[in-house]
Amino acid sequence: MKGFLFGIFTLTFLTTGLVSQTLNREWEMLTNSGVYENYEIREKHRAVILSKTFEAVNAPKRVFSQTESDVNVRFEVRKTADAFYLMFLNEFEGRFPVWSSGSYIIKKDTLTGEFLQAKIFMYNDEESFIRIYPEFGRSRLDFHLFGKQIYNGVMIPLPFEKLILLPLSKIVSLTKNKIPWEDLFTDISFSEWKDVKEFSNTIQIESKDLGDADDGAINTNGEYVYIETLEPQVGESGLNCSGFSKWTVDNLYQKITGSILPIEPLKKKLYNLRGNSWSNRAEEARDPYFGLDWTRNLAFYYRKALYPKQDISLLSCDINYTPYFSYKENVGYEIDEIPAVLFLAAIKNPGRIYLGSVNTPFGDTNILRQHVHVVVLFPYFDTNGKFVIDVVERQTVTGIDSLKRRYKGEFMHLVHVELN
Repeated sequence: MKGFLFGIFTLTFLTTGLVSQTLNREWEMLTNSGVYENYEIREKHRAVILSKTFEAVNAPKRVFSQTESDVNVRFEVRKTADAFYLMFLNEFEGRFPVWSSGSYIIKKDTLTGEFLQAKIFMYNDEESFIRIYPEFGRSRLDFHLFGKQIYNGVMIPLPFEKLILLPLSKIVSLTKNKIPWEDLFTDISFSEWKDVKEFSNTIQIESKDLGDADDGAINTNGEYVYIETLEPQVGESGLNCSGFSKWTVDNLYQKITGSILPIEPLKKKLYNLRGNSWSNRAEEARDPYFGLDWTRNLAFYYRKALYPKQDISLLSCDINYTPYFSYKENVGYEIDEIPAVLFLAAIKNPGRIYLGSVNTPFGDTNILRQHVHVVVLFPYFDTNGKFVIDVVERQTVTGIDSLKRRYKGEFMHLVHVELN
């Protein structure tokens, strides 16, 4: 009897020590990124989860604390005509939203009680999640990143009903040979995220005093001038979207050099890097690559000041390769992909802001793809692990959703600017 009890104790010890002993690395990676486990609460509801009767539908809503994780979890059941959902929702900023990081939504068929799928949310974002399906005694995993599916049909050699009771870190461990999870998570305590947020706040506050004017920028003497002619502005005083992006970079450039960037070099047309016979005929009348040339030149001259002893390429600041997404040369990425692209770029290189040049078809008769608008983007993780992209354009704080709505189906080219 004593040996039997000792065996039970040993099994319990090994089970409760699962995270700290065999999953420590994955557990730590998730926790540092603001994704918290709730497997304790799912284990408490094992009978409810595995039940095929309708008792699960009537399980009471309740908030639980955890010993292995730092967040509270609310369990509740929601039902529709065809399915019911067992919801294990992690606390986020005093609430329990469906999309909070690490939250599990287990879907079962109302008629049969059979499992249909499970959804595990990431990054406190409703469009970022792992979805798991039962698959003939095994499990199949898909991964969606800010609305874009980046993995499909990753097989896991465990039955669905077992997998959904395990820690999320176990799922990460079981799939790490197929999914490079280290590239999809970051430490939200990095000082670089605070630096980007603080610079964004500074730009938003100080830009309120700037006026708005077509073709407007500030020259090295601090005067408002027209970009095309470099002549002083008459009867108005302000910046356009290009002038605003320059003013933003000037805030950094001035710390290094004590001066601000001249306008003339930023207007240089980079014929050797872009264009074709069709667009070249429109250079004078349409200037179709102005936004692209302007942002590349801004990033280039700032980087030269930041690293004066390095041989800097004009394309060294381009974001022209991102896993899972297709870059179109001198055009960029689809607008809908920009949140995911910036997410991956920010994880790889924390502490950078980005200049975006919007590329759309332009013109009434002779339609030509053209870089028509410039925006400044500030990506960072907040202290709760939510990925945030502040967007400021022409002295106005807008947002990614606004860009996606206004330029649906279009493209944006990105260059990076490091904070000094």
